[in-house]
Amino acid sequence: MNGDSLGYKGFLKVANEFSGTKAANLANAYAGISYAKLGKYEEAVKFLDSFSADDLLVAPAIMGTIGNCYAEMGQLDKAAALLMKAADKADSQALSPIYLIQAGQLFEKLGKNSEAIKAYTLVKEKYYQSFQAMDVDKYIERASAK
Repeated sequence: MNGDSLGYKGFLKVANEFSGTKAANLANAYAGISYAKLGKYEEAVKFLDSFSADDLLVAPAIMGTIGNCYAEMGQLDKAAALLMKAADKADSQALSPIYLIQAGQLFEKLGKNSEAIKAYTLVKEKYYQSFQAMDVDKYIERASAK
């Protein structure tokens, strides 16, 4: 994060010194991910929000990470909304089912079982080739039973 004795600047310094460059943009992402791994979710969100991309892999992954940070901070509504948005933006068999399952679990915690069922059903119907689709029926049944 802060560099080392060998002269590597570290993510924070790169993000600050080279603001507006691709390197700084990536440094913001890496710093945010690092803070999230350290359990410093507010700092993580600050840096992850500074990252910008328009691709179909990294941008949704960063959005999903922000959603997970909000979940860790207890902001479940915001987290679920971001995870749903990340799933939609990714629209892939690899990422979308992960975010949909996570969003569904948050919706269940919030008592929004119909929203949870919608998220789980999307995995079953749209991402049926994904690994997560194999187990999604148990989530649908659990949310339906509440």
